[in-house]
Amino acid sequence: MLTVQQIGNEKGGEDIGGLPERSLVSALLYLCYLAGRGADAKLNYSFPEFSYNSNNKLNDISFFPVTSLVDNVIEGNELIQVVLLPGPNSANLQVIPSLQTATITIFDKTNSPTSLSLERRSYSVIESEGSIEICVVLTGDVSSSSVNITILESQGTAKRNSDYTFSSNTLTLPAFKNKTCTSLRIIDDNLWEPSYESFTLTISRITPENSNFILDNTPSTIQIQDDDMKQQITEDVIVQCYSSAANCNSNTNGVSLAAIDCCSRTGGGYISHSSLAAAQQCGACVVVGFDQSHVHIGPSDAGRRYSFTADVLLSTPGAPDVTGLDYVISREPAMLVNVADYLSSDFAGRTNGLLPERFSIRYVSQGNAVALQPTLSFNYTIAAETGPSDPSIPSGVVLVYKNLRVTIDDIDIITVGLIESCTCFPPLLEGRDAIVGIEGSAITFEAPFEVTVSNERYTGPLAPDEAAVGDFDLFNFTEKHSVVFLPTAYYFNQHFERVLFFMPQDNIVELQELFRLRLSVNDSRVRLDPQKTTQTVRLNNRDVFSVGFRELQVTITEGEVATLFMKQIGNETGGVDIGGFPEGRLSPVRLRQVSGTATSSDFSLNSFIPRFTYSVNNTLNDITFAPITSIDDNMIEGNETIRVIILPGTDNLVLIQRDRQTATITIVDNDIGVLSLERGTYDVIENEGTVEICAVLTGGVLSTDTEITLQARDNTARFRSDYSTHRIRPILRSSTIKTCGRFNIMNDLIREPLFENFTVLITSVFPENSVLTVNGSPSFIRIQDDDH
Repeated sequence: MLTVQQIGNEKGGEDIGGLPERSLVSALLYLCYLAGRGADAKLNYSFPEFSYNSNNKLNDISFFPVTSLVDNVIEGNELIQVVLLPGPNSANLQVIPSLQTATITIFDKTNSPTSLSLERRSYSVIESEGSIEICVVLTGDVSSSSVNITILESQGTAKRNSDYTFSSNTLTLPAFKNKTCTSLRIIDDNLWEPSYESFTLTISRITPENSNFILDNTPSTIQIQDDDMKQQITEDVIVQCYSSAANCNSNTNGVSLAAIDCCSRTGGGYISHSSLAAAQQCGACVVVGFDQSHVHIGPSDAGRRYSFTADVLLSTPGAPDVTGLDYVISREPAMLVNVADYLSSDFAGRTNGLLPERFSIRYVSQGNAVALQPTLSFNYTIAAETGPSDPSIPSGVVLVYKNLRVTIDDIDIITVGLIESCTCFPPLLEGRDAIVGIEGSAITFEAPFEVTVSNERYTGPLAPDEAAVGDFDLFNFTEKHSVVFLPTAYYFNQHFERVLFFMPQDNIVELQELFRLRLSVNDSRVRLDPQKTTQTVRLNNRDVFSVGFRELQVTITEGEVATLFMKQIGNETGGVDIGGFPEGRLSPVRLRQVSGTATSSDFSLNSFIPRFTYSVNNTLNDITFAPITSIDDNMIEGNETIRVIILPGTDNLVLIQRDRQTATITIVDNDIGVLSLERGTYDVIENEGTVEICAVLTGGVLSTDTEITLQARDNTARFRSDYSTHRIRPILRSSTIKTCGRFNIMNDLIREPLFENFTVLITSVFPENSVLTVNGSPSFIRIQDDDH
């Protein structure tokens, strides 16, 4: 949580004549810069608004810009910086540079324990298979960097370079992976040896060392089964057949069935194999085995019974009967792990059996609620018993044995699918991460598997306000992200995972766009939920056109038309030819008069503004329009102003840049006038009592009532002796040209000079008018004495 507070004691609020609280909307924004990977934290760009407290200062703002994510990655502590930025209404707020940036440290918390071990405690391999895969697995967290693992081998009954070779004892576990494998070569030497030989492998060390890893040094045993049989040829060995000992007209290299075919065609040829001392004549070839060579049992076979027969499968003409021999049927390996989870009637083998020999097994129908268990694989083998009390094999007969292989898949199935809502910040916007959720069914599983999410083009139907993500949107349709689900035995109960896709911002103003996410899995035993394998994602446009007035101050003269220009501010583009917003659907901006000294009698307003159109480079063309026509009214009123603003339309795609939202039109008044006294001299007889003085306006007329101050000044006539009015303030009504007032003359019955005078002049007008000329020349008022 971060807190933004006021530094200082300034105040605001309408109740004390300060800035209204509503003017603080969008005053601040902030940006987050992740020092680590984008998968380490979830960003929340919502910022609260400022408000006033009871003493008219700003309340503190607490907000949560960052939520750290548990990512099971051993990566060390990571940093995120949060920077306060001015918002659109930041004119009355100032961010202090030294307090503008906050650093958040995410301490890496690893799950315990994180163990590195060989995948299995024992491995079995038949000599003829040639190789065996050995894997090292990391259980718990994963590492953010690669790790080199050294394997130490210890010889047992199996010897290095005689029974196996180990080309490299160093494996590399890549970053963010939990498994690495190497291949161990098994030497097929055609030598009859003990049935089983073994050696062990142990993890000895890792580089670089990591204190978060626990090395499991428990050795794993590799058991090699010898497949060479003394004086008897099994199905899987290579046999050479010849029509004579010296020359083979039909040299056939293949398995024992080819030997049988050779013997059949030659009527008894010669057979050669390393287990025989020399090329021997094939007087009779007899194949003994099972009526099926391979049975694969899957989950859909639950409850089914399988019957088998061991018998003579093929013999060459004239071959003696071998059904009376004593045979042993064995199951290899002899002990099966959790065989009861698979078979309800288990046949482990038989000794002293006669041909034909029949037996059966039944696959159970119930699961054990554990998915992805290893496929159960075993063989039934048959061979003639050669003990002292057993019948001997007839002379000249080569017995070929055919095995039965049984594989049984796990009945329990785990299902995975995309979570319906894939984003943490709906609606999903350009320039942000799309968090794709993956959900597995709530079942225990034993083997890790990897799911991959890829994005692809959307080709389905579209609504009028939708488009498909296309070639201009900077999308990488080959992008894929994978995550490994780890088994419960090694990890926590992992049924939910997520991957991140960054949504590029293309600088194109466009409709809401659609693309598709697709889920795949690397293990055929994991079922994809058909309803959740794909998901259509709606991506919201983050680009907008910013527009404003080209000129903020426009001056015209009365009678002229004010032409305004609106232009795009920025380089965003649009248009259907680049997958952008259609030109015909751009809503027009609106014009409104907001203030000014001019009144409706001074101008006419046309608030129509044409729609924006696209230029050849897909930016907005400038708009020219004439909203103001001034009226030449012959009024002496001075220059007047009109303030107009533009407001956005209804589509929220054309926004008005605040500092270019208002234009001021100044109307220059070309009407002039001169205000003066009507006459230069006024004559009055003393006993008339008053004299009328008039001010007249020549040129235009005034638009408002104007108060005119007429001031008297002594000459030969004196104030309070000859006249008693010092000043008068007649009103010149609007649209008139004359106003008058009277000065009082005193009749004093005193014989004085025949004529005395004082002067009157215009000293001021209210309200003042810059285009009104006041003639300050005085008029003479001559008083004729009537006393004799």
